[in-house]
Amino acid sequence: MNILVLHNTFLPDYTGSSIRLYNLLSRVPYNMSVLTPEKKVNGEYFKLKEEKIKNIRVKRASALSPDSIWKWHVLRYYYHEKKIFNSSKKEHFDIIQSRSLPPYIVSAYKLHKKFNKPFLVEVHPNESDVNSFYMFYIFKILKVLESASHVITLTNSLKKWIHDQYGITEEKISVINNGVDSEKFKPQTPHLIEPMREKLGNPEKIVMYAGYLDSINGINMLTELMPSIVEDNPQISFIFMGHGPFYDRIHKLSMDYNQIKLIPTVNHDLMPYYYQLSDVFIIPRPSTISSELVTPLKLLEAMSTGSVVLGSDVGGIKEVIKNEKNGYLFEKGNSNSFKDCLITALKSDNSKIAKNARKTILNEYNWDKSAQKLKNAYDIIL
Repeated sequence: MNILVLHNTFLPDYTGSSIRLYNLLSRVPYNMSVLTPEKKVNGEYFKLKEEKIKNIRVKRASALSPDSIWKWHVLRYYYHEKKIFNSSKKEHFDIIQSRSLPPYIVSAYKLHKKFNKPFLVEVHPNESDVNSFYMFYIFKILKVLESASHVITLTNSLKKWIHDQYGITEEKISVINNGVDSEKFKPQTPHLIEPMREKLGNPEKIVMYAGYLDSINGINMLTELMPSIVEDNPQISFIFMGHGPFYDRIHKLSMDYNQIKLIPTVNHDLMPYYYQLSDVFIIPRPSTISSELVTPLKLLEAMSTGSVVLGSDVGGIKEVIKNEKNGYLFEKGNSNSFKDCLITALKSDNSKIAKNARKTILNEYNWDKSAQKLKNAYDIIL
């Protein structure tokens, strides 16, 4: 069986969605192809336009429009869609798959119509930068989800949302959870962690964030809170890894305060060590459609290493974290609640919470089980 997947990013661009896609596709015993843009999320170009990663053939299309033209989202999507569609129609496939991010979903829908092949969609809540009119066109006018042979979601709450929002029958929707490679993301011995701590100046307490630096991830709240936290608590250091709109703001804060550090995005293979380097790993997301319905992959990875995670009580996080049992929750959007919970977590003996976090992942979040559910979805629709 030949599966063609249209996706906005793929390895070695280590975003949460590309890590998820790799871990699912690499465990399914079919011929897998991924068509993706030639640019990484950070704007750099991939060196290879085509390569094989395990059982997955990766083809990178010259699709993203130049920044100087197509300023309007709809026009840029149209340009991008044409490029993706033209590259895709040359491929041989039995099933076409896409996530719900435009313009990939539209290209996949048109391939489904042109070649009369089954069409599988992985639905994520509307992306923050997506034009609302274009999304209305996709879902209400084209009725793409109604045309899909099958729909994938990441959580039960997202499945219910899709059913309520678009009237898709529950039998047509499969929940395929994120998972973790629990052998890779496992507790590390202290002698491997201590040299990394020394390089950071041996801070007494490390609060760490890794990921995209934007308001959707609550970074605006952090930039406002951190000065008062580090001034009142000189033993606390904040470590940031990532890029995004708030990069320059955090860089400026790091120049003003020794306890705030910004380091380059690290190789994903090193993340188990960085997770465990933290005394508290934070995911301060505010309430959005996405945060309420989707569980972030880094939450599961951090918990798998036995790290102590402090997250907001949005749906996608509190579905996993039980407060003061396997992690900590603060009231979403409440900066005082974040600060109080952070101080409590840093002062507490978290050995039991760390063990429970690891146990939660081992019992409930497994890539092999999730990949089997994806294979079942392929078998059903072909």
